[in-house]
Amino acid sequence: MFNKKPKTIDMFVVTNNIPFDGENIDINSLRFFTITDKKEHCEEYVNRRLFLEHKEHFMSWCGLRELDYKDMKNWEFYAKSTGNIPFGKYVISKIKYKLDDVATIFRMFNGCVPIGTTYEDQMEVIQFMQNLPKESIDRIEQNLKEAFKDIK
Repeated sequence: MFNKKPKTIDMFVVTNNIPFDGENIDINSLRFFTITDKKEHCEEYVNRRLFLEHKEHFMSWCGLRELDYKDMKNWEFYAKSTGNIPFGKYVISKIKYKLDDVATIFRMFNGCVPIGTTYEDQMEVIQFMQNLPKESIDRIEQNLKEAFKDIK
């Protein structure tokens, strides 16, 4: 009766900061590092990732100043004072997923076998086929040849 919008959920994702020349963006270089339901969790992820990437230098920096590298206040001080941390290396973006897309992702992640239902997505079949051992694919091809040998 009424035109309903599909239900969606908002999520946040951390990606690498892909260079954009004003016209093109190389989507193949896009990588999701984490997906969360809160922007704050993504901020925590970026901070922790940068900490891990610079831990060795940070520990040396703390050692020279007789500071405890385990105290995160010292990490904050290090990050602000050295200008050594490339905070722009990662981007936090808000994304929307339709609930049926989330269901598709869950089916694919959980190894559900697509059987040709109306709600299945073609990506489910592709992913399923890509994960099959070669022997199984060969067997499927042989069965299809046998089933359709009389049809031209």
